[in-house]
Amino acid sequence: MKNILLVFLVLASHFIGFSQKFDAWVFVTFEDTIWQIKALRAQFGSQSIDDIGGFGLMGRDSTSQPTRCCGNLVNDVNGRIAVIDRGTCEFGKKVLNAQNEGALAAIICKGVTNDFIISMGPGSFGSQVTIPAFMIEQELCQKLNSMSEDSSVLITIKDHCENIADFPPNIIWGNVQGQGDFYHGLNGWTIENPLGDSIGWGFKRNGKLPLLHQENFKVSPWSSCDGAMTFVGSQLQNFLGIDTNKCESLCGSLLSPVIVISERSPIEGLAIHFYQSAVGIKSSYKLHISFDGGITWPHIYNLNESLLDSGCLFMALTKIHIAEYSGQKTVRFKFEHETIAGNWGIDDVFLTNERVSSTKDIEPQKMVHIWPNPVSERLNISLHDPIQKLDLIGSDGRLLSTLGYVSIANNDASIDVSYLPNGIYFAKVLTHSGTFVEQFVVVK
Repeated sequence: MKNILLVFLVLASHFIGFSQKFDAWVFVTFEDTIWQIKALRAQFGSQSIDDIGGFGLMGRDSTSQPTRCCGNLVNDVNGRIAVIDRGTCEFGKKVLNAQNEGALAAIICKGVTNDFIISMGPGSFGSQVTIPAFMIEQELCQKLNSMSEDSSVLITIKDHCENIADFPPNIIWGNVQGQGDFYHGLNGWTIENPLGDSIGWGFKRNGKLPLLHQENFKVSPWSSCDGAMTFVGSQLQNFLGIDTNKCESLCGSLLSPVIVISERSPIEGLAIHFYQSAVGIKSSYKLHISFDGGITWPHIYNLNESLLDSGCLFMALTKIHIAEYSGQKTVRFKFEHETIAGNWGIDDVFLTNERVSSTKDIEPQKMVHIWPNPVSERLNISLHDPIQKLDLIGSDGRLLSTLGYVSIANNDASIDVSYLPNGIYFAKVLTHSGTFVEQFVVVK
């Protein structure tokens, strides 16, 4: 009788810090034994959250280390989910070899000596990969290596999204699913794209914003997995025939429903909060406020002014005091974007009841500020607290360098990154308030 191994991968969306980050659970059932393994989706390949199901097989090539699949596969993974050992060659190469033999998906087992699973970088081959890929702990590969190839291994990958929002107690709108989180769609929000329905704002089911043609950056750490709204100008930069009577470049607006606030408890003032990720390439970002249901939009806030020509924001929580509020019964807001080739993502919008401050707080509230981003030569890092330690980490999880007290002046650091090849990296900063991780991109 054939052995049967049942594996369930349930996709999640927790942002738990660099070393503990995962977006899948692997539940393994074998001979009445059940265990679960953390998994993390690759930065390349399909980002679809649709279900995946099929029989799995340990991939093998003809080299001296066959389960690493750095050469052409010699066993039949066609229509199956290929399970592969880490090591020797790039992740993208392993997955591409499995894809070329017809695999539905690939699961890479991390090395025994590695401390944590990682979100695998694309390397030189990732741009050719179209199937989904994940990294997991070593146990599954060890188990499959001990089994004969005619064993039946069923692998099921199912989406699971958990909203981990942490709303303040004074919230008055946005804490109900479907209000400001774009749960599986617009839910009463509307879009205006003057150049056509598919040119401008749109719903992104996986909640990620492409940057330099890599779909790797979530809009929000709270609920991006159930969808976000994105304006992807970088994929439309070769668009021709723009009607300058409508807008001089790519443009569009994202409009909230009319929000009734008169039924709430006495309101001292209004503040709007939202998560955003953005890539500023000749872009403008505006928030319009209406108190008459959208008939007029007299109040305009210019956002992200430091990003107008270049720069990036990743999962930045932005708060704006609506200074013009004075007891109106309704409010509506509109996010307006105009760009040559920039991207903007919005998610998890909510309103709070709080007294208006003396100044309009319209910049992202972040503990860590890094610039320029993308960067080619020197990366500047600034914090509210003194920096105790700073690590540069590659997209494959390798520690590239460490700067201690001697190399850092107070709350600021300037790092030479000119030696790094183009790609995605992480700056891990230790302060007395905690550890913060920021992504940055090297582009030369």
